[in-house]
Amino acid sequence: MEEKLYEKLNLNKKSQTLNIGISSLMVMSVFSQTISEFTRQFPNFTVNVTEGRAVALMELLYQDKLDVIIIGRPEIVKDERCHTEVWKREKVFLLIPPKHPHADVASSTNYDDPPVADMSLFANETFALTPRNTCDYQIADKIFKDYNMNASITWEMNNTQTLCNMVLDGICLSAIPSYCIPRDKGLLVCQPPHAYYRYMLCMKRKGHTASSEEEQLLQMVYNNYIHYYD
Repeated sequence: MEEKLYEKLNLNKKSQTLNIGISSLMVMSVFSQTISEFTRQFPNFTVNVTEGRAVALMELLYQDKLDVIIIGRPEIVKDERCHTEVWKREKVFLLIPPKHPHADVASSTNYDDPPVADMSLFANETFALTPRNTCDYQIADKIFKDYNMNASITWEMNNTQTLCNMVLDGICLSAIPSYCIPRDKGLLVCQPPHAYYRYMLCMKRKGHTASSEEEQLLQMVYNNYIHYYD
């Protein structure tokens, strides 16, 4: 009887806990703003958050150490060990300094479908990107290779806001997923002739039974993320 009671209590405790991993700084920012409201509604529900690179979080998901992960990938992950939901498909754009000689091929107002530019105009430029073990870097590198660009990648840093500020200061160019680009800084953006995408994915471990609290939290984060610029 005591053993069964312990198992029941343990299962109940597990159902009141969510172990989530997040790789995107933007999603983490949205999550941080959302969790305070959620905690007020569900003070007894525990959320453990792990921040890290997408590949590392996927391994933790497969090892049953995480229940859900929200990650950016250059493709939609199809794996029988998990359920994958596409939260958003984001084009990757080039960011151009405001005083760049070819600034006229970019737009500072259209962040949904900016002008298509000839990539040869930027073939020998200096770029700042996210670290090379991120999908954003991998997508940018594919752009450089596909268009035979001799880009010099001088800086690698995690914070996309810092990358944007460096572009505004005329230090370099960058390639960033469209949804990560601030709309209020007057950043100039253009896109390659061929579209390159980053997919923001919500992946759930197969066999994990989501509680109503978990489902509500993920829906709140999703809504705040999708309507971030509204």
